[in-house]
Amino acid sequence: MNILEELYNGNIAPFETMVPQDREYQLKNQEIIKLKEHFQGVLSTDNMEKFNHLNQLMQEVHYTIRQNLQLWTILLKIEFQKVI
Repeated sequence: MNILEELYNGNIAPFETMVPQDREYQLKNQEIIKLKEHFQGVLSTDNMEKFNHLNQLMQEVHYTIRQNLQLWTILLKIEFQKVI
């Protein structure tokens, strides 16, 4: 099957449920966790609030990207249905 058929048949997992099994991803994620823990221990309360705000903004950006990918998935399904 090609990717459009896989997408149409629902065989491609939604973005938010995918957990990359790539070793490089896992290592980077572990490093992020360690760095966050480090900064929690050394930053002042004010700087920690700014750091948390930065993390929140980054999560919102990533969430927006995921939403856009989901929208493209829906649009591809619609286009695929037109082809069949």
